[in-house]
Amino acid sequence: MMLNFLRKLLLVLVAGLSASNMLADPAPENTSAASILARVRANIPQDTLLLQGQLRHGERIGRLQPACLMEARLAWGQTPPTACYTLSDIFGTPLERLSITRPTEQAALFQYAKRAAPQQPLQAAPTPNLDQPLAQTGLTWNDLSLAFLWETNGSVIGYDNVRGRNCIIIELPVPAAARPTTAYAWRRIWIDE
Repeated sequence: MMLNFLRKLLLVLVAGLSASNMLADPAPENTSAASILARVRANIPQDTLLLQGQLRHGERIGRLQPACLMEARLAWGQTPPTACYTLSDIFGTPLERLSITRPTEQAALFQYAKRAAPQQPLQAAPTPNLDQPLAQTGLTWNDLSLAFLWETNGSVIGYDNVRGRNCIIIELPVPAAARPTTAYAWRRIWIDE
């Protein structure tokens, strides 16, 4: 259930980020995955966005329980694009914060802070493994930050129709460093045409 939820979440996020005219014509056969992802990034809203919600966990059958609160401040329109994700307990006390800056043509820069003990403020800490599940959920920092949108080593593997929407299917390899923490070697994403 969690895996299906994550697949639906990624499909909805990617479809929502692509403008209705992003790919007015079907992608030509020689269009690369990197160029498609670049067009998706170009259609991300330029205004600063504040997203708030809950991360939940649960069994395949049964109720989902709140795991933590999540706040994302996305300034993808500024130069360089930045995003700040904060996880808080159910009472709103910050537990962890990951800030990401994505300079053009460079690797992403990360700043991580964590609460070392109860009643303590967030303190700078080493960046954790971004592919480890967060707060007992199947979601990772890389999932939450849509890190796959900045990957350049994917390939277009086909086309599909999902819920009446034409999609391009892109397959991205899981980075070698993340493979010990995941059962998957590849990730697939569906980009709304």
